[in-house]
Amino acid sequence: MAGYGDRPFGLRQIALYDSAGANKVLLPAALMMHVTPLLETARFEADGHLVGAAGFVSGAEWELESGGISLEAIAKLTGGTASQVGSTPNRTLTLSQDAGAQMPYLRIAGRAVSDTGDVICRLYRAKVEALEGTFRDGEFWVTYCKGVAVTSGSVVYEFVQQETAAAL
Repeated sequence: MAGYGDRPFGLRQIALYDSAGANKVLLPAALMMHVTPLLETARFEADGHLVGAAGFVSGAEWELESGGISLEAIAKLTGGTASQVGSTPNRTLTLSQDAGAQMPYLRIAGRAVSDTGDVICRLYRAKVEALEGTFRDGEFWVTYCKGVAVTSGSVVYEFVQQETAAAL
C-alpha cells in the first residue's frame, strides 16, 4: 500500500530516550534490533473440532546489539549515572550503578533505510532484563541487551514507513 519504506535494508541508528521521549542517546554503531510480539492465544474446541480462536498482543520482547561502548547509553538503560570530569585532553567519563537500583522504563527507536525512505520501529515503554559485553583480545566490544516492552496505555510498539528518510 505505502510504496515507500517497504524494503528495509540494514540498521542505521538505535536511539534511547527517557520515558517521556526526551534526552536522546544514540548507540555508537547500531548492529541489530530484534522485536518479537508476545501473543496471548486460546483455542475453542467443541464436538471434536476447532470452532473458534482468539489472540492478542500483550507486549513484546526485544534485543539490541551495538558495536562499541557508550557509558551514556548504559546509564540510560540501567538508571545509572554517567559523569564526566576534566577538560581535554584529560577528560574521564565514569559510569556508576547503585546495587538494588530499579531499571527504568525507556523508549527505544531503531531506523533502517529503504530504496525509498526509511522504516522506524519504536518501543514506547521498554525495560532492560539483561545487559552484557566482553573485552576480548583482537575483537571490538559489542554491547548486547534485551528486555520487554509493555503497553504505554494502548500501544506496545509501532513501525513507521517514511517516504523521506530522516535521522532519529
